[in-house]
Amino acid sequence: MKNKLDSLFSHMLFVPQASQSSFYRGQNLRFCPRFLRQKSIACGMGIKMAVYIITFILLIYESIVDIRQMKIDVRAAIIVFIFDIVVGLTCYGRHIESMALGAIVGGLLIFLAWVSRQRIGYGDGIIFVVIGICMEPLELIGILWCSTLLAGIYGMIKIIVCKKGRDYKLPLIPFVTAAYAAMSAIT
Repeated sequence: MKNKLDSLFSHMLFVPQASQSSFYRGQNLRFCPRFLRQKSIACGMGIKMAVYIITFILLIYESIVDIRQMKIDVRAAIIVFIFDIVVGLTCYGRHIESMALGAIVGGLLIFLAWVSRQRIGYGDGIIFVVIGICMEPLELIGILWCSTLLAGIYGMIKIIVCKKGRDYKLPLIPFVTAAYAAMSAIT
């Protein structure tokens, strides 16, 4: 009996295991170009900051277009959308589920635009889909809340001071840009 236990115990000690080298750790499983991996900050926060800055530039551009024409440039939004997906998945490790949740928030705004017969524009939903790809869902909801609050305050001022009616249409993207800048500065 003793020999059987000893052989069982020794067999359990020498069970082959997976390699514990740093090559198999989770952070090295993402794809990132080799020249970016050499610099530890470049593949993490630097790339994430670049995505935030590019998205912020898109928001500034779309704000100008929204103020002048009450619509957005969809081509620019699609380009930044694709850029955010590719860079988010490959270089700074965003999870596809988190990106999908952010895009769903924008999708709900597009649905609200359809239900409200464009009291909220389709372009606002498209912009929130783009922002949802690069930001966490709770941050995106914070941006939506802040931008709606800012637009409401501005609308009330327009109604009281400038004697505009309730049907006065406001461009929402400038308020989204301000809320995005504030949220990016806080986080």
